[in-house]
Amino acid sequence: RDLHSFPTRRSSDLVASAGLEGVAAYQAYIKYVNAHGGINGRKLILKVGDSAYDPATALSAVRTLVQGNVFAIFDNFGTPPAQGTYNFLDQQQIPDVNIYAGDTQFVQPVQKYTFELLPQYASDAAFVVNYIKKNWPGKKVAILYQNDGFGQPYYNTFKKLLGSSLVSASYDPTSTSVLSQVTSLASSHATVAFCACITQPAAQFLEDAHNLGWKMQPFLTFGVLDSTTEGLTGKALIDNALGSDFIPPTDDTSNPQVALMKNVLAKYDPKASFDFQSFSALVSIDLMVQMLKSAGENPTRQSLLTAITTHSYKGPWPGQVHLTSTNHNALSCEQMNKMVNGDVITVGPVSCS
Repeated sequence: RDLHSFPTRRSSDLVASAGLEGVAAYQAYIKYVNAHGGINGRKLILKVGDSAYDPATALSAVRTLVQGNVFAIFDNFGTPPAQGTYNFLDQQQIPDVNIYAGDTQFVQPVQKYTFELLPQYASDAAFVVNYIKKNWPGKKVAILYQNDGFGQPYYNTFKKLLGSSLVSASYDPTSTSVLSQVTSLASSHATVAFCACITQPAAQFLEDAHNLGWKMQPFLTFGVLDSTTEGLTGKALIDNALGSDFIPPTDDTSNPQVALMKNVLAKYDPKASFDFQSFSALVSIDLMVQMLKSAGENPTRQSLLTAITTHSYKGPWPGQVHLTSTNHNALSCEQMNKMVNGDVITVGPVSCS
């Protein structure tokens, strides 16, 4: 299995696939909500715009949605699209809820109409570094990171907390190969390696390290330690990899909230796979529905903002969501997971920043 034999499959293609999978999950959950009375008697309608994972294209798509008189923008997917749209939406006084990113710029400083879903990348990086220091004290650590608003906060935090024990390399988001970067990192003989990468380069990272004979403990960013990456690498290359996450493993169906989401997807979209992307999308829309229900029988954008910043929300995520006028970052609790024989299992306690 040679990932480099598919050079036309760029990282953005994997993002597009994840976005489409998320939309399918939203639609399934909306069918579920509408079949059970909607939200305070009102039916949900989902309108979708394609950002192409590009700030300018995202802004054009959002302008079209706004002209269509949408009530709110939901789950703006990825750092680059959100970068192109969040200031515009705040100026238009349209709620921009559950941005699917963890970049500090969207919540610091706080903008009234802008809310982010994922843990901050810098907080996630600190969580991972603390885990590494506890389990591999004094060992050399390598980081491969995407050189943009997604990967740079990871590098900056790793560098701040690890200093001279860190070796690093970066890749451009449009790159189709990370072989030269992994070769450079492998020459350091680091004991632990973290990939601040989305799915495709993360899979290449694991394969390249294996082919180079680099024996180290791999860590992946949240959402990448899953069946999609396993499908690219094969079970053997991802087995025993570690990764933090803000939702329980999809394999943990003993968790009643995980089981509920799996059953909703199975009933309303039987062809869909219940994996990280679909589950995280269901988490996002479940939170959005709770917020809309709290906004009252005749919701306004202002009543939605009030509901978002004055209520606490529990769901299929560790801890609870409690946003305020000064905190617009929804999910701030994480746990460490591990891939074991094709299943993702939790190996550490919940930690909240």
